[in-house]
Amino acid sequence: MQQNIVTAFLTALFALALSAITALGQTSPPCVAPPPPANLTVTGVSTNSISLSWALSGPYNPSYRIDVKDITAGGFMYPPLYTNTLQYTVGGLLPGHLHEFKVYAYYYLSCPLSSPAIINQATATFIVEDIVSY
Repeated sequence: MQQNIVTAFLTALFALALSAITALGQTSPPCVAPPPPANLTVTGVSTNSISLSWALSGPYNPSYRIDVKDITAGGFMYPPLYTNTLQYTVGGLLPGHLHEFKVYAYYYLSCPLSSPAIINQATATFIVEDIVSY
């Protein structure tokens, strides 16, 4: 009888764990490439930084990877940047250089990336406030 109780308990525990895993699978994103970020736009430009924003384009809230290439410097690639937000300011850029930004969405680091949203933008050569008259 005690063995039947233990077997019933383990069976119920297994069923509970299985239903929890199944429920998790229904609310978590699958390990596939999500839709790309929507409406990638430049929201700010300075001599050494460019601010970007984009919109969520899928049913889940993904994370984002930003690839930056300095086109003026012959395609120099910066290390990838990662964020969980819908905006990012990329700093450390060279003044007056044209940069290409690719923003990818992903659900988990081990899952495929979305196709990129791409935008090109040059940093400012100088800011009007930086000019001093003598």
